[in-house]
This record gives sequence, C-alpha cells and structure tokens, in this order.
Amino acid sequence: MIVGMIETDGLGFRQESRILIECKHFAHSGRSVRESDVGSIIERTIRHNCNKYLLITSTIPSASLSQQLQAISQNPSINITAAVWAVNDLQELLKQFPDVAKKYMKPPKRPRVDKTEDKMPDHVIGIHLHPDFASEINRTIEIWNSCQSMYSFVPLKPPRQFESRLLQTTPISCSEAQSLADQIRSIAGFENKDGLIQFCEGRLFDDPDYYQLFSCTTSFGGGRLEHSTISLHMKRKLAAAASLYAPVYSMVLQSILYAIGCSIDLDSHDVTRGCIMDFNNEMGDILVGLEYGPKFCPHCEIIINNGGYDFLQILADASKEIIYKSKELSKMPIRMKLREKRQEAFGTKHYDIALSFAGEDRIYAERLAKELVKQGVKVFYDAFEKCYIVGRRFVQLFR
Repeated sequence: MIVGMIETDGLGFRQESRILIECKHFAHSGRSVRESDVGSIIERTIRHNCNKYLLITSTIPSASLSQQLQAISQNPSINITAAVWAVNDLQELLKQFPDVAKKYMKPPKRPRVDKTEDKMPDHVIGIHLHPDFASEINRTIEIWNSCQSMYSFVPLKPPRQFESRLLQTTPISCSEAQSLADQIRSIAGFENKDGLIQFCEGRLFDDPDYYQLFSCTTSFGGGRLEHSTISLHMKRKLAAAASLYAPVYSMVLQSILYAIGCSIDLDSHDVTRGCIMDFNNEMGDILVGLEYGPKFCPHCEIIINNGGYDFLQILADASKEIIYKSKELSKMPIRMKLREKRQEAFGTKHYDIALSFAGEDRIYAERLAKELVKQGVKVFYDAFEKCYIVGRRFVQLFR
C-alpha cells in the first residue's frame, strides 16, 4: 500500500511524502517479522518512488530487522525514513479510537478455564512451559487445578522471539523481564487482571552492580499475582549441592509458591525457617528449603489461615507430593543434559570465515555465503545456523 501525504512545516512550506506501508500478520504463530519476510526495503521503497517506509505487524520485528530499519533512517546517503508499528503500538492507537476497535477488532480470547463445582476461579495464572520441564509443569498444573478453585493455572508457551531471550544465559534486568511478560500476556490473549510466571536462564538484576536476584515479582495485591520472572541460573548451580530428588524442580515449585506468597503480602524472612518465604533470600535458606520441601513456617501459616488463603497451603502440600512421588521427574535431568550437549556441540564448530554485514546488505551476503559453500569453504552465515544460535550471544560463541 502506498499513501501520499502533504504536510506544512512551521514556516508554511509544503512537503510531500509518499509512504510505502507493509503489513505482516503473524499473531496466530506468534513469531516475529524477520528480514527475509520483508526483503529489500530500500530497493522497493525507491522503486515505488517513496521516501518513507512503515512496517505494521501484529507481533514485533526481530532484533536484526529493528536494527536494519534504524540503520536505514540514520543513513545520510539515502533519503528514506523507516519505522515500525508493532503490536504494542497498535494497541495504544486503538485505545485512542475505541469506535474503530469495537467495529473491526475481536476481543482476545481468554485462556480456557475449566469450572470446578460450577465456580469460576478468582484468578488465572499462566505458567511458562520451560523446555527442560514442560511435562512436569503440565502435570503440576493438572494437580493444582484439581485440588483448589481459587486459582486456575494454565500452561503457556511464549512466542519464539520472547522465549529465545528468556533462555539466553546473559543477565536480564527486572524491567526487561517485566516488558517481556507484558508482551507475552498480550499476545497470548490474557486479560489485564491475569497473572504470568516465566523462567529465565540468566541472572536477574535491578541494579547494574547486583546480579544475584533469584526472582522478581509484582502483584495486584489481595492474592492476585501480576508477574514473576524466576531465574534458573543459581538454581542449576545449587542443584549439585543438594541431595533432594529432582532438586531443580523442587526449587522451581518453591519459587512459584514464593511468588504467590508475595501476592498475599507474605514477607521474605531475614532468618532461616525452612519456609517457602525464605527460599529466595539466601543460598543457605535455599538448601534448607530443599531439605524440608515446600512448606510454610508457623508464622506464615497463621497469616494464611487468618487471611482466608488456605488454597496456598493446599498448593504447598500438593507440591511436596509432586516432588517426592512423580516418576516423570526422573526424565528431567536427561533433558537438561541433552540441552547442555547441544550447546557444547555448537562450541566445537569450526569455520574458515564468518560473514558480518549490515542488515540492508543481507541479500548480497546470502549470495556470497551460498557461493562460498559451493566452493567448499566453511562459512558462518547466521541464517544457516538458526537452530544453534537462537537464544545465544555471538560474543559467547566465537572465542
């Protein structure tokens, strides 16, 4: 689509703009818009005699495409301005024009929730199906939903572009984690009042000088969790020091319960009580928590009972049964080792040459890469190695 506009500047001069508009709708798959999806932006914009390019997408552009659009706008040798309207931008625009949204946009479907005894749960929480323990999360959700009706837990597989960031081993700030959670909730069709729990591999931090956070959690209050990002970085290290069966998943469940506990205003303990609420405080607390399993101390039990949050105690008791009796947990270490082997396999790759190029030159880089392969040259070209580099940083891969 091409749109013509005539604008008048502050001095009264008229300026004509021709905008090449391209729309990409990937909301069903949830994947980002890649460079290969749009082709040569500069070539097509010039061919249609336009001086502006606008990409409109129901998801988000990939990191490399975002960099390409920025590079086009900052290139003084070409008179082209490139921009993108992603899903969040579209949502903000629709808020300004509610009549348009009502007429043309269907409301997002809320994740399906089964009724228990004809009573709808008070709160919905989506839990990230981390690839190392997706089947365990699914089983946990089934058990938790069957034993109480206050919360409805639903399994959630984030779109690839978001999960790849969460699975990177590099540190991630709490603000970035919150932003990812908001976007995932929106694309998944969650309502604003619904909660989300996601996992990341890197260390969390809220200060550039402090990277040892185990989780960051925000809540709506009154037992309503908004978002919690749980870091697995130190949990994996601590697993080797713990003798409890399937210790990593024990820490995962206790971290989820910790996040829910925060939402009902339970405080973290400054002393070790072998309680879920001191689980995320110190490493020593975590090891004691692993030994005793998911449980609340007498002080927290009083608050839970007096506040009418008995469901949280029920979840803790059910979690202990899951950890000690589930046969499925024995398969989790195997999946974790397979992941480590896949990561190590990439580290043993050797190349004769690596191609580095600007985003707008990808079409030429790909031609060169294919020709080098024909000549028997071992070439690194990112599009050839997508299955290996997703969620990884190049500075870690090339040493």
